[in-house]
Amino acid sequence: MTTPAHQLAATRLFLTEGDVDDLIELAKALPPGARVIDIGAGAGTTALAIMQTRKDVYVWTIDPSADALNWTQKALENYGIDLPTYWHRWDVTAEKAAEMFEEAEPVDLLLHDGDHSREQVEADLRAWLPKLKPFHSRIWVHDAMPMPGAAETYPGVGEALDVLAPEGLVGYLSAPKGIGWIGLA
Repeated sequence: MTTPAHQLAATRLFLTEGDVDDLIELAKALPPGARVIDIGAGAGTTALAIMQTRKDVYVWTIDPSADALNWTQKALENYGIDLPTYWHRWDVTAEKAAEMFEEAEPVDLLLHDGDHSREQVEADLRAWLPKLKPFHSRIWVHDAMPMPGAAETYPGVGEALDVLAPEGLVGYLSAPKGIGWIGLA
């Protein structure tokens, strides 16, 4: 099935078709009124995949780049998402956003496709993990595996997960269709 998020992924080439499929499956499993943190705006494909699937979830997209957030906003507007109600943009770092996040309910899904260095992935996840529902929240971390045929790889992403897993902070959940890592907080 081709969705608007699949189409955006095919034109922007930030996510694979399998990544979008994984995000759609994660969205389907969310409880009503779920809270989703989306670190790294990109072209808006990640937020769009979640919000096209579930109209009742709240998404906070975090990226220090106003341009990237503008792309996400445009993608969501083009799809008809009720932006002021269900989508929020924060043009700060993921760590700063975690400090600012004061929702009464914990986060249900954490999506990470921001800075790909080991240090920053680890710092971002450490900042947000306390805000997740223990043993119930899902985590998706993009670029944990190399994209077939891509010249650029991001070993820091997997290295950060390798640091956090032995500490019991994240656990592997399922085999992804894309190049992301799907885990459980």
